Amino acid sequence: MRGRQVVIFVAIVVGLVASIVASLVTGVEGCATPTDECVRAMVARLRTQAWLGIETDGTNAFTGTITAVVPGSPADTAGLAVGDVLMTLDGLDLGQASPDELARVTARLRPGSEVALTLAHAGRRVALSARLTAPPGDEVARLVGEHVITTHARVALPGR
Repeated sequence: MRGRQVVIFVAIVVGLVASIVASLVTGVEGCATPTDECVRAMVARLRTQAWLGIETDGTNAFTGTITAVVPGSPADTAGLAVGDVLMTLDGLDLGQASPDELARVTARLRPGSEVALTLAHAGRRVALSARLTAPPGDEVARLVGEHVITTHARVALPGR
C-alpha cells in the first residue's frame, strides 16, 4: 500500500476486511461489480467484521507504528497509543507472520472477540487485550466511499 496509512480492521490489525479493502482500493483499475450491488455487499461484510480502531504508517495492514487511535474505540479503551508498534496478535509474531498465518488467526475474530496484543510502548514491551467491535457507521461509510470513488468512478484520492 505504498506506505500510506491504512485503517486496521478485521480483528485488529488485519484480516479479511483489511485485505479486501486494500485489494479494492489499491492497484485496481475498476470494479466489475455494479456499484449498488458492491456497496450493499461491502456494508454487509463490514458489519460482521471485527474492528480495533487504529491507523498505522506500515507498508501493509500488519506492520508499522500506530499513527492514530480512534477515540472511544477498542484500541483506545485497551490503552493503545500513537507511537506504539504492534508486535503480536494472540501470540502470532506480526513481524514474522505470513499473510496466510495472519488470515488464519484473524478469520475467527468477530465483534465481541477478545484479542491479546503485545506492543512496543515507550521503549518497553507491553501485553494487553482488547475486546473488538464492529466498525462504526462512519468508518463503514468512509471505506465504502473510498472504494466507490477510486474503483467505480476511477478518481484518484489526494495522498493515495
